[in-house]
Amino acid sequence: MLLHIENDKIISTNDIIGIFDLSKLNENKENRNFTFKFSDENKKKRTVIIVNEKGKIKEYFSDFSISTLEKRINKNYMFESIN
Repeated sequence: MLLHIENDKIISTNDIIGIFDLSKLNENKENRNFTFKFSDENKKKRTVIIVNEKGKIKEYFSDFSISTLEKRINKNYMFESIN
């Protein structure tokens, strides 16, 4: 299934490794070391979604909260893959 995470961004739920609240990630020093590489624009987003797409780890950023994304996943606010 595909999950709509931003205006023009849709990702496969099978590829999701984790969804994290960016404000919580910045609360401790070790996590700040992870987030420092994000652009200033992305640091203003609410969540980062870590995915494994074809063996490559990627980060996607969303203005949606974790709870909104969770509801979309649990209530099937997703699109079926078109194969």
